[in-house]
Amino acid sequence: AALRRVATLVARGLPPAEIFPAVAQEVGHVLGADTTAIVRHDPDEAVTVLSRVGDHPDELAVGRRFKPEPPLPLAVALRTGRPARLDDFSQACDVYGERLRRMGIRSGVAAPIVVGGRLWGATVAGTRRERLPGDTEQRIADFTELVATAIANAEGRAQLEESGDELRRLAQEQAALRRVATLVARGVPPAGVLAAVAQEVGSVLGADGTNILRLDPDGAATVVARVGAYPAEFPIGSRWTPEPPLALAAVLGTGGPARIDDFSHACDAYGEAV
Repeated sequence: AALRRVATLVARGLPPAEIFPAVAQEVGHVLGADTTAIVRHDPDEAVTVLSRVGDHPDELAVGRRFKPEPPLPLAVALRTGRPARLDDFSQACDVYGERLRRMGIRSGVAAPIVVGGRLWGATVAGTRRERLPGDTEQRIADFTELVATAIANAEGRAQLEESGDELRRLAQEQAALRRVATLVARGVPPAGVLAAVAQEVGSVLGADGTNILRLDPDGAATVVARVGAYPAEFPIGSRWTPEPPLALAAVLGTGGPARIDDFSHACDAYGEAV
């Protein structure tokens, strides 16, 4: 019945953040555990508590990070990719083990959560009784399979949404390019084309300001088209001599695209205006 309830949540497409607490609650109830948690395995080999139920909530608070070491079942499960258990926590001397001992945990199990062939995290449960039943590892593993399905579904939806966003962006760019190409094909004078290009670039990129500048023989640059906020800062016809690290200076110096994400060191007149 507990597995069906969790499976129903997964089938409804609820996000993992809503499924994790339900799984922790169901696992704790089914196993008669005093504490149950779902943790994520981070790239630095630590784990982050994402959901937990049971006694002493402050000891394993959501968001807390640990680096469990053997013989703790969580450490073993993450290293082997298989369920593990421990019925004697007296040798668990790391920070995570110390907290479990303070909680009075005497027996614990952990089952890895594997998503798409990669280790994602684990579900852990512990009791203050002498030991959990012998079949606990398999029973908790059944729940982790549902958790893995929920995570995989969520990741799949996120990828689809990302793909959809990319397709919409490409469609927007192609439409903008077609509009500009139409102006060129109609023989619109450069001044009109440049103004349209500035408008289209600003719209596609969501820019607050877009300038088109002509490189003059003396190395300065003249604004020939612009759209966006603060029009008085870059009026048409104004001339500038940008210096590094400005992206414009790099473009005029190398002939290739460039970017800058920190204007705090741009101290020439153009940089000050920006």
